[in-house]
Amino acid sequence: MTDDSTPGKRGWAEHPVYIAGISVAGTLAICIATYKEVLLPAQMARSEFEILTLNQSLEVLKANSTKVAQVTEKSKLNDTVELKKLSSELELIKDELKK
Repeated sequence: MTDDSTPGKRGWAEHPVYIAGISVAGTLAICIATYKEVLLPAQMARSEFEILTLNQSLEVLKANSTKVAQVTEKSKLNDTVELKKLSSELELIKDELKK
């Protein structure tokens, strides 16, 4: 009498180590596929959006920097003109005081 339900006669496919290994391999395969198909594209889209936003911010900052440089240059020129004017007035006053 051969009984297939005896514990010593299990096949290799029914062994717990093989079942655990197949379960782990299947879980890893599902996780890798999910990462490649769902998470990675979402991260790439977010990164591209951040790059676009930072590039726009950089352009705005460059434009502001250029404006500030222009205003500074104008202010410097105005200060130079004002300084020359005041220096000439000072010289005139000194001349008058000497007389």
